[in-house]
Amino acid sequence: MQSEEIVKFLKTKKIIFWDFDGVIKDSVFVKARAFEKLFKFADQSIIEQIRQHHLNFGGVSRFEKLKIYLEWAGINPLPSHVEEYALKFSEIVFNEVVNSEWVPGVLEYLKDNYENQIFVLVTATPQKEIEAILTSIGITTFFRKIYGDPVKKHSAMAEALSDFNVELEKSVMIGDSESDYEAAIKAKVQFILRTAPYNSALAKKFDGIKFGNLK
Repeated sequence: MQSEEIVKFLKTKKIIFWDFDGVIKDSVFVKARAFEKLFKFADQSIIEQIRQHHLNFGGVSRFEKLKIYLEWAGINPLPSHVEEYALKFSEIVFNEVVNSEWVPGVLEYLKDNYENQIFVLVTATPQKEIEAILTSIGITTFFRKIYGDPVKKHSAMAEALSDFNVELEKSVMIGDSESDYEAAIKAKVQFILRTAPYNSALAKKFDGIKFGNLK
């Protein structure tokens, strides 16, 4: 679909669930670089494995990823180690996410339509961190609800649909990863894929609506 057609289609929905990284901000590679920096002591093959896993599973919580990456790097993934590395990751990544590029057309769509539609953010970024990021970039008021980790995306969508009393056919989720797609399926919400170089495998097999930019 062309961007004009996507925009027209989105306006037919009552509620839109938005992922953040790769959908609102082009920040997926920013986080890939942060993971690389975090594990710079590891062998290059491990660093590349970590990078690829992150790009393939963008919508998965960093805490879940860190359990895997620590083990790959030869570190016992104890809860205390996961917490330590998650804190370091947040310190590295916050400003880079804030300063990353907007996905073209998304900010304009949010500004123009947030009063007429219900926008809900569903992300794997920790709750306090995503709230701070949204405040920093000035878009908190566009969202009626903001769900971050540890709330699962499918649970967040189910809760919001119930709270706002919206029928499933009037809802849609915009995501960029396999885990976003799976969450939408679980919640029985229509899924739209924002395509990017890192999700080409998903784009090939996904036969629903997809777009690169909104303008």
